[in-house]
Amino acid sequence: MSDLAGMAAEPVEVKHKGVTYKISPMSLGDWAKLNRWAQARWFEDMKQRLELLDGQEKAMLQKRILTIKHKELRIEAAEYMSDADASEYQLWLQLLHEHPELDKETASNIVTFDQFIEMNRTLEPEEEGNAEDPPAES
Repeated sequence: MSDLAGMAAEPVEVKHKGVTYKISPMSLGDWAKLNRWAQARWFEDMKQRLELLDGQEKAMLQKRILTIKHKELRIEAAEYMSDADASEYQLWLQLLHEHPELDKETASNIVTFDQFIEMNRTLEPEEEGNAEDPPAES
């Protein structure tokens, strides 16, 4: 798509306890933060597993951690991207664009999970040729 303005979705407004919040689409920076967060969770899990192991098993896991390639890490960390913690972090990142003072705990209570799923469908930019209402012909 050559027109970047056409790709940009608008923030979704949500009311919670009498306050209107604007939830922005994920930016490239948000996706990068979410990926780094997932990778950090993978390393934290490996650290906890190391504490439970000894001997050869521990040495093998240490070697795996120290030699993991970036592409493999992205694949390993991807499993963390679809759980409730990731959804909570994603929502917080989306709210921070318009509400930088908001803490993660408050952000996680603004919408239900079903609302979160629907909101993300709304915030996804339409793919060229898949729009519900095609442009009017001149």
